[in-house]
Amino acid sequence: MFAALAAAYYVLAWRLFARGFVSLDLLALAEKALLATRGAPPRLVNLGFASPPIPLALMLPFPNPIVTQAIVSAAIIAALVVFVARSEADRFVRGLGVLYLIGSPVFVYLATRDYASLLLGALLAAATYGALRFLEDRYSLPLFLAGTILGSAFFIEYRCLLLLPVFAGGVALSALRRSRSEALGLMLTITLPSLFFALSWMYINWIFLGDPLLFVRVQEKVFASRAPLVVDPLTIGRGLLIALPYVAGLGCAAAGEKRWSLSRLCVYLVPLWFAAIELVTRGARPEFGLLAPLILTSLMAARSLRDAVPMRLALLAGFAASFLGTPAAPPGVANIGDFRALANVLAGHPDGPVLLDDGIFYPVVAFSSDTRRFILPYQARFRAAIEAPGSFARYVVVAPNDPNDQVAAAHPSVARGVLNGFELLDSVGPYRVFRAREAGPYHSPETPQRWTFRESWEAVRLPVTVVLAILVLAVASYAWRRLAVRPL
Repeated sequence: MFAALAAAYYVLAWRLFARGFVSLDLLALAEKALLATRGAPPRLVNLGFASPPIPLALMLPFPNPIVTQAIVSAAIIAALVVFVARSEADRFVRGLGVLYLIGSPVFVYLATRDYASLLLGALLAAATYGALRFLEDRYSLPLFLAGTILGSAFFIEYRCLLLLPVFAGGVALSALRRSRSEALGLMLTITLPSLFFALSWMYINWIFLGDPLLFVRVQEKVFASRAPLVVDPLTIGRGLLIALPYVAGLGCAAAGEKRWSLSRLCVYLVPLWFAAIELVTRGARPEFGLLAPLILTSLMAARSLRDAVPMRLALLAGFAASFLGTPAAPPGVANIGDFRALANVLAGHPDGPVLLDDGIFYPVVAFSSDTRRFILPYQARFRAAIEAPGSFARYVVVAPNDPNDQVAAAHPSVARGVLNGFELLDSVGPYRVFRAREAGPYHSPETPQRWTFRESWEAVRLPVTVVLAILVLAVASYAWRRLAVRPL
């Protein structure tokens, strides 16, 4: 099943890419992975410790956005399909749940465009389900796994820390009347993994980047520069229909009780709280990225429903509604035709270094076969190259109308198509490529070290990948045996 899903997602993602559509966030991950392994010089710091590390780490074994997207998404969907198929829910609910995971545009979209949102949705749903299992049978293992999974979600989306009060409060309410010390212990169990991971990330930012809160400040700048997700009434109505299984799954929050349990309700509403945080803080998740945690939570919790009829109807309505219209997405998923054209222009002139700001032109770097020819902001010579581009670069790529382009800001004349010592080679949309009138010699890049990260990684990539795959399968198998066999 995994191989079939990976092949299907690869074909779909490649067809979208061939038509000029790919997630710019995915290209940003690919560029960072390429610079970490094939940069000039290659450095692990190039991954950017200010960015969430798990999506970047998954891109390292195969720094190809299409291949990584297909493999990671296939692994996630296959694991979810096995979990739902082995659950104790009604047979119709299980079958429709599997069909939903494989055939619904919600998950096909995420599996071919945004594996980070898909993985985040799966982790949030698993953490919610683990906490619900603890509230049902009072076993400590599901609560420990829920806390650990929620902490892992921090490395995909930093704002998951904002979910801790709801998670911890919901779990603590279940024991507050019996014992305050027990309630405090439950709160620590659910919150300590996230706090440990957050403090560790602050330490890494402090050591490598000199600022323990740099990742927070970087995210604030990213959020401030993004346009909010704008949806029309039709999109809102479709979203409500798609989320019907989540509404029907509210019955699981009171499983085994005659009245609502406030603690179960608080925990079950965590995915909805996350969607609200994303919308308020101008997050980059597409519409389906916000709906995925809701649907997955309902599918996992459906095994505890005493009456399967509401879930059947809700799944049917949600599955049908997911085929209506086009998913809404904020800026960040766009046609990348201009960037591909720029990469083709540079590929046709491989005779010298290229100066550009990859804060804007990271897709160009991701599309290029030789990343070592680029002079980028992380390199020590970048500032000197901006001051005297003719001494360092054969080609200069600029975005004259973008105030964030450091190269264009240092040379305002590029807006008129003029750069001292260069001639205008080509214009692609709003971007311009300049070529030096006289070639080199150029200042050489940083002196290579005796060993590089790329050489070290290439030597251990296969065994490390195999070992990690075995560990993931072992942990998943153990969790399924402990959690999936015992019904709620």
